[in-house]
Amino acid sequence: MNIKNKLLGGYLCLALLTIVISLFCIKLIHIIEMRYVKVADETIPMIESLQNLRFASLRMVSSTTEAALISRISEGAESDGAMSAEKNLIRSGIDEYKSALAKYAFYIELFPDEQSLFDVIKENGQLLIASSEEMMGAIAKVATDSEIYEIKEKFEKYEEDTLKAIDAALTNEVHEVNERKESVTTILHNSEYIIILVSPTLWMKVFGWEKYQAEYF
Repeated sequence: MNIKNKLLGGYLCLALLTIVISLFCIKLIHIIEMRYVKVADETIPMIESLQNLRFASLRMVSSTTEAALISRISEGAESDGAMSAEKNLIRSGIDEYKSALAKYAFYIELFPDEQSLFDVIKENGQLLIASSEEMMGAIAKVATDSEIYEIKEKFEKYEEDTLKAIDAALTNEVHEVNERKESVTTILHNSEYIIILVSPTLWMKVFGWEKYQAEYF
């Protein structure tokens, strides 16, 4: 009877150990799933919106610079057509910029500690757009070369500041992705160690109980 009680207690311990390991594995799976969802639903869309901000900014800069060049060296119907095309590209770039900024603003609410990055991008982006519009206004009123040059200097500074702010935010998001990747890798490694440590004990108990069963039953 004493042996039977020991066997029964051993089976109960085995069942309890199996439950603990199962719960542990379920918990790990849940943690990994949450980390993945956070990256897929939050960080990646933020990176995409920042990349779109950068692309739209460069489109504005390129078309504004091209428009200034056209106004200095070209005349006639061909020049008018080229200028009209650049104006359309500038408007398209501004619209894309504002759309990407609105998307970034939505996701930044989930990360209050990154609000300062958004504020810097927004401020410099507004200055860049205003400078682009100032340049186009100067071109329309046939400003002098010195006036165009002065506006161009400011425009280039706002371009540099805007791209620098966007790149800083992108670097921050990429760093966060890498941190979460390392965190998941650490969790997986820790789970492997625990399973490796527990598995021999589990199998020893199983084979031990089989031996007891063979001898006493």
